[in-house]
Amino acid sequence: MGIVLTIVVITVFCYLAYCFYKQTEANDEHITLINTAEKNWVDAIEETTQAKKELIQSIAELFGQNDAERVDQNKIWIGMNKQLLLASWGNAEEIKESYVRGKQVEKMYYRPYINRLGSKKYEFEITVEDFVITGWKDLI
Repeated sequence: MGIVLTIVVITVFCYLAYCFYKQTEANDEHITLINTAEKNWVDAIEETTQAKKELIQSIAELFGQNDAERVDQNKIWIGMNKQLLLASWGNAEEIKESYVRGKQVEKMYYRPYINRLGSKKYEFEITVEDFVITGWKDLI
């Protein structure tokens, strides 16, 4: 009986040691994946920051330093070029196009949310006529 008990104890010990080894190995793999993801995240932030600096520099050369600074601060203004709007706020979530008195009019919707009835709504609407901002309004 003593030999059987010894074999069982050794078997259980070996199994637990194997489980510990496999768990440690899995943890090491997860840590490696996390470190890689963190490095990729930092690299992406640096690339995005550099790209934004280059974009702002190009805007300054094309439209002037004042407009470049306002775009860098994510501001919008009446008379702002649509390309500058896209550089400042990005693509609109939704755009409704129409033509009024021969002018192309776009209603560009930003900052979507779901209201209490479950419908998709927007916080902000920008009106663009012939590629120039002519107005905006808060929708909430």
